[in-house]
Amino acid sequence: MSEQEKLELERYRAFHQGLRRRREEIPGELEALRQAGKGKTVQFRELLSEKLVVETILRQMQYAGLA
Repeated sequence: MSEQEKLELERYRAFHQGLRRRREEIPGELEALRQAGKGKTVQFRELLSEKLVVETILRQMQYAGLA
């Protein structure tokens, strides 16, 4: 494996790990906003959108055999 391929693999792994971490973090952040009565704010809706995007990316990676 070349150095370039190793670097690309390392970047992929960091990207995938970051997505998995965000998937775990977002529900807690959403719940904190709900508890604070901010369930209808732009911040809440943006976070909910981020959750859907992260889940979609991880699902596509799984379908492709990359997760």
